[in-house]
Amino acid sequence: MMLIGEWVFDRVPTITMKVLFVFVVLEHDRRKVLHFNVTEHPTGAWTAQQIVEAFADREAAGYLIRDRDSSDNAEVRLRIKSLGTRKF
Repeated sequence: MMLIGEWVFDRVPTITMKVLFVFVVLEHDRRKVLHFNVTEHPTGAWTAQQIVEAFADREAAGYLIRDRDSSDNAEVRLRIKSLGTRKF
Protein backbone atom coordinates (compact mmCIF):
# COMPACT_ATOMS: atom_id res chain seq x y z
CA MET A 1 0.00 0.00 0.00
CA MET A 2 1.32 3.44 -0.93
CA LEU A 3 1.82 5.88 1.92
CA ILE A 4 0.10 9.23 1.52
CA GLY A 5 1.52 11.90 3.79
CA GLU A 6 0.30 15.36 4.65
CA TRP A 7 2.22 18.32 6.00
CA VAL A 8 0.73 21.25 7.83
CA PHE A 9 2.00 24.39 9.53
CA ASP A 10 0.01 25.63 12.51
CA ARG A 11 0.57 28.92 14.30
CA VAL A 12 0.66 28.74 18.08
CA PRO A 13 0.68 31.92 20.18
CA THR A 14 2.70 31.73 23.39
CA ILE A 15 1.99 33.33 26.74
CA THR A 16 4.75 35.88 25.99
CA MET A 17 2.91 36.94 22.80
CA LYS A 18 5.33 35.25 20.43
CA VAL A 19 4.10 33.11 17.58
CA LEU A 20 5.59 29.66 17.05
CA PHE A 21 5.11 27.63 13.91
CA VAL A 22 4.46 23.92 14.40
CA PHE A 23 5.33 21.71 11.43
CA VAL A 24 3.59 18.33 11.38
CA VAL A 25 3.79 15.44 8.91
CA LEU A 26 0.86 13.04 9.18
CA GLU A 27 0.17 9.65 7.65
CA HIS A 28 -3.03 10.48 5.81
CA ASP A 29 -4.63 7.01 6.10
CA ARG A 30 -4.56 6.74 9.90
CA ARG A 31 -3.81 10.38 10.81
CA LYS A 32 -0.69 9.13 12.62
CA VAL A 33 1.95 11.75 13.42
CA LEU A 34 5.14 10.81 11.56
CA HIS A 35 7.19 13.89 12.47
CA PHE A 36 6.82 17.29 14.09
CA ASN A 37 9.02 20.24 14.98
CA VAL A 38 8.64 23.85 16.13
CA THR A 39 10.35 27.06 15.03
CA GLU A 40 9.88 30.80 15.34
CA HIS A 41 10.91 31.48 11.74
CA PRO A 42 10.15 28.76 9.18
CA THR A 43 12.30 29.00 6.06
CA GLY A 44 12.40 26.90 2.94
CA ALA A 45 15.67 25.29 4.05
CA TRP A 46 14.23 24.40 7.45
CA THR A 47 11.07 22.99 5.88
CA ALA A 48 13.10 20.93 3.38
CA GLN A 49 15.15 19.46 6.24
CA GLN A 50 11.96 18.53 8.13
CA ILE A 51 10.68 16.66 5.08
CA VAL A 52 13.92 14.66 4.93
CA GLU A 53 13.79 13.93 8.66
CA ALA A 54 10.14 12.86 8.48
CA PHE A 55 11.03 10.02 6.12
CA ALA A 56 14.55 9.21 7.36
CA ASP A 57 13.59 5.92 9.01
CA ARG A 58 10.64 4.90 6.84
CA GLU A 59 9.64 4.62 3.22
CA ALA A 60 8.99 8.01 1.65
CA ALA A 61 5.39 8.87 0.91
CA GLY A 62 4.17 8.19 -2.60
CA TYR A 63 2.17 11.41 -2.41
CA LEU A 64 2.50 14.37 -0.08
CA ILE A 65 -0.39 16.75 0.49
CA ARG A 66 0.85 20.13 1.66
CA ASP A 67 -0.02 23.65 2.65
CA ARG A 68 0.68 26.24 0.00
CA ASP A 69 2.63 28.82 1.94
CA SER A 70 5.80 30.84 1.53
CA SER A 71 8.01 28.07 2.91
CA ASP A 72 7.18 25.89 -0.12
CA ASN A 73 10.01 27.12 -2.32
CA ALA A 74 12.33 25.56 -4.92
CA GLU A 75 14.50 23.88 -2.25
CA VAL A 76 11.48 22.18 -0.69
CA ARG A 77 10.23 21.03 -4.11
CA LEU A 78 13.70 19.66 -4.96
CA ARG A 79 13.91 17.68 -1.69
CA ILE A 80 10.42 16.23 -2.23
CA LYS A 81 11.34 15.24 -5.78
CA SER A 82 14.62 13.64 -4.60
CA LEU A 83 12.58 11.37 -2.29
CA GLY A 84 10.56 10.17 -5.27
CA THR A 85 7.42 11.71 -3.85
CA ARG A 86 4.67 13.46 -5.78
CA LYS A 87 2.89 16.39 -4.20
CA PHE A 88 -0.55 17.90 -4.44
